[in-house]
Order: sequence, then C-alpha cells, then structure tokens
Amino acid sequence: MPAPRAADTTSSLPKWNGAYKQRAVDALQHAANEHFSLYPFNGAAVTLTFRPSFNGFPLTEEIAEAAIREFLKRLGRFAERKIKGRRLKVIAIREGSTRSRSGMPRLHYHLKIEIPPGMDPENFASKMEQYWTKLDWASRIQNSFEAESDAGWVSYILKSRSKPDYAYAIDWMNTQV
Repeated sequence: MPAPRAADTTSSLPKWNGAYKQRAVDALQHAANEHFSLYPFNGAAVTLTFRPSFNGFPLTEEIAEAAIREFLKRLGRFAERKIKGRRLKVIAIREGSTRSRSGMPRLHYHLKIEIPPGMDPENFASKMEQYWTKLDWASRIQNSFEAESDAGWVSYILKSRSKPDYAYAIDWMNTQV
C-alpha cells in the first residue's frame, strides 16, 4: 500500500472508522472557519475552472496551483498602486479532482479575493475575468466573478462536499490573509 502524502491527514484514517474521519473533517472545517473569521476583508467571490489538458499535457493539482499563483500575481500587479506594496488578501480553496472517473466534479478553485480600497468592485471583477481567461490552463467556461461576497461565501467554499481530502483543500501557497 503506497504511503499517503504528507498533507493527506484524513484519507489515511482507517477505512472502517468513518465516524472518526467525519469528526476529523468537521474539526478541520470548524478550525478553518474560525481562522478566516479573524481576518475579515471586503472581497469578490470567484470560481475558476481549468482545461482538462493543454498541449497534450493533462491537468494536475500542481499545474492548477501554479496557474492560480500566476493569476494572483498578475492581478496583484494591476492592483499594486491601491494596496501599496502588499499582496492582495486571498482565500484559495481547491475542490474536485483531476481524475475523471473519481465521482468528483472536475478540479476547480473557489476564492475570496480582496477588492482594493477605492477600486470599483464591478471593474475589478471584469479585470479578474480578463486576467484569468488569458492564462493557458484557464477554461473559458463555468467561471464566476461576483463583485462582492457575502458573509456566507467563506463558509460555502469551506464545505466538505466535493473535496477528496479536506486537509489538502486549502491552498495555503496561494492564501494570504
């Protein structure tokens, strides 16, 4: 049996103890909600999808993470005058799977992205869409760029459904609060 990934904390729990695994996922979900509630910010609600392959190469979680990083880097350059030398605040959540027969939806990201002070939210949402669709791995369909997120958005994106491994779902490399 192959060793689990280092970040794979819940899938390595015994298969026969589903109740214990669910309690662990519930505890992680609660802790994540508590953590992000400590850092409130005015942000846009974003869902980003990926092409299943590009130039003959299949999508992987590593490629998806790199595409999100590039998107946020370009968006940060656009907003840097407004945020004065710091990074945009972002909560990045990975959901779905790259395996087409896993019973999970296709890999996609849900994000809450800070709207820079003094910037029109609708203009910023339009810029986000423009920057995302220019990336090679970005799908041109099923993306969503809502100019504002409500209080329930973070709770929604932290749901346990559609996450193959909840402990690995929060993309800490692209999250900045």
